[in-house]
Amino acid sequence: MVHVSFYRNYGKTFKKPRRPYEKERLDAELKLVGEYGLRCKRELWRVQYALSRIRNAARHLLTLDEKNPRRIFEGEALLRRMNRYGLLAEGQNKLDYVLALTAENFLARRLQTLVFKAGMAKSIHHARVLIKQRHIRVGRQIVNVPSFMVRVESEKHIDFSLSSPFGGGPPGRVKRKNQKKASGGGGDGGDEDEDMLRWDLFPTCVCAVIRVEEYGSNNPFCEVFEAMGNVNDYPMVTMKVIDALTVNLCLSTSCFWQWLVCDRKQHVLEEFDAWTKIL
Repeated sequence: MVHVSFYRNYGKTFKKPRRPYEKERLDAELKLVGEYGLRCKRELWRVQYALSRIRNAARHLLTLDEKNPRRIFEGEALLRRMNRYGLLAEGQNKLDYVLALTAENFLARRLQTLVFKAGMAKSIHHARVLIKQRHIRVGRQIVNVPSFMVRVESEKHIDFSLSSPFGGGPPGRVKRKNQKKASGGGGDGGDEDEDMLRWDLFPTCVCAVIRVEEYGSNNPFCEVFEAMGNVNDYPMVTMKVIDALTVNLCLSTSCFWQWLVCDRKQHVLEEFDAWTKIL
């Protein structure tokens, strides 16, 4: 049986400079990398390589006659593409303007640059972080590529993602933690803060009245003597006394666990009395 191999041809995406230690070029590249927030010089070389191919195509078309069908067809397509991406103005409809393009024109049309210029980021580097963390969308599509070339018609549709905290979505982990501390449910910090809940957040169907007694180390459980609501839907689990001043209440539902830690037993009784009066 004949064995058939499939080969994938990879094209060049960038080209290294011929003189690696040219001072003038190194200084110019470093300035562009810092100004446009590039990750490495390879990103700049990629833009320069794309620009050189476009310039070579325009230079070859200029050698043909003005009435040549190839120059008319490919020249108009090239100019239309440059106008679509905002590299050339609407009035610049000649191939000579393509030869005047620079790498800065391409870098200015990157999504990272436009996000920073729109005031959505504090710096050009912050704009890159927002894009990589999927906070930015173009239209209805989330774009996480900082080098994404934005079209002129799509520039007005750059906005925060609907699922992002910056775009009206649910708050992030740090903001939820700060809100919980501000509402009085925060602790000393750590992983226990994520599990804290307030008494007033309990729904009526899982509300219970607890009798707290002094138990020794041999009998570490409290007793639920009254439950309100449908106990079958929200079964109550035993409440373990960690020490003399701490009660760890564990409520089990069909889909998740809820934990609540109270520092004082008297505070537990007062809060439950207040809650039952409200009910």
